[in-house]
Amino acid sequence: MDERRKIAVSAIMVGLGTLVSRVFGLLREVAMAAVFGTGVAADAFSVAFRFPNLLHNLVGEGSLSAAFLPKFTEVEQREGPEAAYQMASAVFSALFVALILICAAGIVFAPTLINLMVIGWQDDLPRRLLAVKLVRILFGFAGFMGLSAYCQAILNARRRFFVSSVAPAFMNLFWLVGAVVAGYFVSTETSRIETVAVFVVLGSSFQFLWQFIWIRRLGWRFSWSVRSRLRELVEVGLLLLPGLLALASHQINYFADVLLASLLPGGSVSSLTYANRLLFLPLGLVGYAIATATLPSLSMSAALQERDKLARLLSYTARSIFTLLLPIAFAAVTLRTEIVSLLFERGSFDAARSTPMVASALMCYMIGLPFFGLTRGLTQGFYALKNTLLPVLITAFGVVINIELSMIFMFYFDHAGLALGTSLTGIFTTVMLLFNIKKLLPEMRIRPIVSNLLRVTVAGGLSALTAWLFVIDFSGEIQTNIPLLTKSLKLALPCALYFAIFLLFSKILNIVEVGEVSSRVLKRLFRIKQDRAE
Repeated sequence: MDERRKIAVSAIMVGLGTLVSRVFGLLREVAMAAVFGTGVAADAFSVAFRFPNLLHNLVGEGSLSAAFLPKFTEVEQREGPEAAYQMASAVFSALFVALILICAAGIVFAPTLINLMVIGWQDDLPRRLLAVKLVRILFGFAGFMGLSAYCQAILNARRRFFVSSVAPAFMNLFWLVGAVVAGYFVSTETSRIETVAVFVVLGSSFQFLWQFIWIRRLGWRFSWSVRSRLRELVEVGLLLLPGLLALASHQINYFADVLLASLLPGGSVSSLTYANRLLFLPLGLVGYAIATATLPSLSMSAALQERDKLARLLSYTARSIFTLLLPIAFAAVTLRTEIVSLLFERGSFDAARSTPMVASALMCYMIGLPFFGLTRGLTQGFYALKNTLLPVLITAFGVVINIELSMIFMFYFDHAGLALGTSLTGIFTTVMLLFNIKKLLPEMRIRPIVSNLLRVTVAGGLSALTAWLFVIDFSGEIQTNIPLLTKSLKLALPCALYFAIFLLFSKILNIVEVGEVSSRVLKRLFRIKQDRAE
């Protein structure tokens, strides 16, 4: 099987696993919106969740895999599987101790963390105290998610992509159940949100156990000894550190958004959170799935010094991510109100106030969607080449730009201006990464990527215009006796029209990546059905 097909098949498996997880994640957000809306408890939970989720994003979200997998592959190629697992066990020992220390510190210094993050809540003591209590509960989530990230790295190294990508479904399922239990069986709003936090921690523990069982089946065995693999452990740490700094820069962007949003009218923080979660639905399902599936092949090509092959794979990755994410971004911007209305308008989430706030933030976040995906894909190329410094420098510079843009735009567009600043920073980061990967890997051709970008933009723009005209002319006439059905039709009909027009223009403009991806997805799904039938 050629590497491009391997990447496509692996990306499909990651995508299928992620789809299961994201469906539960979307349902959990619907339940959270119905129970808490954009009120005090929702704001407090959004703020509290950021600190343990920061640790999850630093160790998880592919950063540990990006540092661990190239070294794991190198040791396995040089010394065999047993030596590779010895190195992996040393990494686990170091990570376990580090997570205990970090989580303990987070619990102890929770009041200080909250005071530093939401300066706009200094006169709102109940909201601050609630956020502190939630932080202390949720740091348990952080510890389990850090261990889950380690298991994910092992599973990705063994190309068990579906197993690792479906694991977050456990956390999302428990979170969903917690929101339902809180809504039906708990009376006060404070007790409800605390109940949700406990269920989130339980879900993260099951996410870890699911993956831990699988790595044991693959031959992993634990040993506290790190002395025999100390050199490799240090090398993984050195590779991980720049990646952590790069991801920390992304989190600083979000922390800056939350801090600035705390100075805006109530509901701004939770509106950004809802919109950000919708952003990560396609980003995780497509962008991160392709980037995750690419890293083993990129690492192998780099280890074997096959630079031409590495360049071709990286170009293919960039084109595939952009081809899939840009049409989704155009559709989400055009149908933002219909999306938010269908998903969230129920219970405490009202159409008059909450829907416009989340829809405006979603529009601004979606402007940067394809570029956030490209940033992840291009960064994998730097990791495969063991050059992690350049992405850190570029991302750190992007933090400064993001904060400046956010402070400017918030005066004109309120909380949506913060999302717009983040998206424009994503575009800048992508351009800088592309420029520098070309210098680092001269074999990589930029022209096919730019040509693909222009053609997909034209096809997506014309399709979005058609869908927008449909919404203006016909959306008001779509009415049924069932509100949920009406909302579904108002989203589904223009969405179907949009993607039909996009496929037509893809054919006219000869966007070959659309045909490649769609044919491989269909073949893979058909093969799965055929295997089950047999």
